[in-house]
Amino acid sequence: NGFAHNGKTLLVVEFLLKNEGRPGIVFSPDETRVLVLIKLAAAVLAISAEEMERRVNQEDPEAIELLNDIAKRFANLAVFEDPVTIHGMDRAYASVKRAIGEPDFVVFDFADLLDEPVDLPAKLRLLKMWGKDHSVPMIVLVQSSKSMGGGGKSVTIESGSHDRGDSATFIIGVRRKINMLKDHVRQLEEKLEQTMNPTQAEKIIDKIRDIQQDMIPRHRDTITINLVKNKRPPSRLVEEVDFRLDQETGRLTPIYKLPEETEPDATLPMAYSTGKSA
Repeated sequence: NGFAHNGKTLLVVEFLLKNEGRPGIVFSPDETRVLVLIKLAAAVLAISAEEMERRVNQEDPEAIELLNDIAKRFANLAVFEDPVTIHGMDRAYASVKRAIGEPDFVVFDFADLLDEPVDLPAKLRLLKMWGKDHSVPMIVLVQSSKSMGGGGKSVTIESGSHDRGDSATFIIGVRRKINMLKDHVRQLEEKLEQTMNPTQAEKIIDKIRDIQQDMIPRHRDTITINLVKNKRPPSRLVEEVDFRLDQETGRLTPIYKLPEETEPDATLPMAYSTGKSA
């Protein structure tokens, strides 16, 4: 769950990379299968996704050969790019089962694009029932509303215009802190325009300077993830974890901070150390 363009699909790409070779299905009405393949290629080969897409569009033989190599590596991953109904999902699942065997997982990107004449909560319930009927683990991407998830706000059980997570065993929140920081600057600037107290104005200016010069640069390339809901025993939740985003390849690398560090009031440490992959 997260607001638009905040990294939900990037997290799914990491999941697909970790499950290379396993049979799976991706329903992706929002992206073509070629674009999904390009994202996988960029991540696997550590090359620019933008450059790869440009070369493929120009029918560059080397780029197309690289894509074909990645397609072979992910030959057990079936990507359906057209709008799909629940019955269409049934047909797709049956065809994949015949071709490569029982899928280990299904991804739906994103829930609101399920081609059924019902609202989002009903679509989520339909997807939940479909997953139960097929006994398959599902990852369903849900887009938060602007009022609940815009501006880089922390993702909570209340985020999004859906059923408060009743359809999910787990909810993973995804956000960009840089959006929160920029929104914070806008609020401070509005406050600065209204204040008549020189001392207060100076404090606001210092705060704006700290955010713009220190915190925004530190979060220019981060994505923040937290476990919002966990219905599996022992039902522990996970506090926010920052990941460094490689803008070229789309890869995510965990960033570890001292446990006493907080956001956004505390100054972030000058150096980060990269630990083991999540």
